[in-house]
Amino acid sequence: MLKLQKLKLTILLTFCIGFLAGCGGSGGSDGPGATNTPAQVDIAGIWQVEETVNGNCGSTDYPYSGTLAYTVTQQNSSVTIRNNLEGTVMQGTLSGYTLTFNGTTPDGDGSITISFTGQCSQDGLSFQGTGQWTYAEPGYTCNGTTQITGTKPSSSQVDTSGDWAGQYASHENVINDTFSASITDDNGVLSGTLTVPMIGLSDAPLTGTVEANIISFGDIDGLITFVGVVTNGGVDAYGSYIYANGFEDKGTWQASRQ
Repeated sequence: MLKLQKLKLTILLTFCIGFLAGCGGSGGSDGPGATNTPAQVDIAGIWQVEETVNGNCGSTDYPYSGTLAYTVTQQNSSVTIRNNLEGTVMQGTLSGYTLTFNGTTPDGDGSITISFTGQCSQDGLSFQGTGQWTYAEPGYTCNGTTQITGTKPSSSQVDTSGDWAGQYASHENVINDTFSASITDDNGVLSGTLTVPMIGLSDAPLTGTVEANIISFGDIDGLITFVGVVTNGGVDAYGSYIYANGFEDKGTWQASRQ
């Protein structure tokens, strides 16, 4: 059951990557399945991504929602998208403002088959779409949909220096607790200390980055990572986290500067 609960997160992240790939470019035709229609806008940069997953994979916590950050690089109609939470990378190809994506990727004992079309705005600053997915392994299948919205940040660079106190809540396990961070922000490069009592971190060395108002930070050993958005002029923040430690617990978090 735990594997199936993790599954919806893999689906969610895969869809986010695909839709980001469909939002723009600067011309040309590259990659398998590409057409001669040039991409119309340039989406290189960092993105805030909101998504909601529905499905029937035996989990009781659908719909699942989360906030993530992606970094996109682009050459003509070929794009590379990095998930800043997990560090995974995918390639995409687009035509005009639209990406039609169909594919099957391995997952655990089975695979996920994905089919969707994503559409972005003509200024390349936002996108939205709904996709369909099916998970299959020997003797078992399940399926669902994912709704996704992406936005390029419009705020100026935020200074996150100071003491932060927050809470996090798992979507997969009974892991709900507080955390705190003391952050030094040197032009977007973060250092300091991180305390997460439930997983045994106390004043652990912190590392991270801030670009515009999108933040990524965690302990220097990579045990737990937080990504999200800083709001209210640098006073509050929220997003998603991953606690690797062998079973990759994931969930949401929120924090305020003290």
